[in-house]
Amino acid sequence: MAKFKERLIVGMCGAALLGLAACDNPQGENEAATLQDSNSVATEQKQAAVVPPRPDPQRPITYPEYPSASQRLGEEGQVVLLVTVNPDGRVNNAKIDQSSGYPRLDKAAMEEAKESWRMMPGTVDGKPTPMSYKVAVSYQLEDE
Repeated sequence: MAKFKERLIVGMCGAALLGLAACDNPQGENEAATLQDSNSVATEQKQAAVVPPRPDPQRPITYPEYPSASQRLGEEGQVVLLVTVNPDGRVNNAKIDQSSGYPRLDKAAMEEAKESWRMMPGTVDGKPTPMSYKVAVSYQLEDE
């Protein structure tokens, strides 16, 4: 009989940190301000102070259930989720960024994220803003 050990590895989406559209961050893009004077037109990039979403120490990220069928079949793997964290810290969307190769493991991780996870929201210039965040969940079986 095998007992299981789960590891949850939390990683951040680098593009969300930079506010790039590549991470589905619609409101985190850098803004450009156009300044005009009588002689010239200048464009200045305004760098926003961006703080990405992060785990809330008062509400730690919970582990998804290791599906019993996956345990019996010896299925192991890592699923990378791309979660969108709302300004209130709730995960309003989770999708598979990289599959574990086993739909049961992917589904369990995605459902846990949507139903249970609460995070500290990302901010732009101190204002809570929806942002995407990558989270890797590893499922690993150990022999007793």
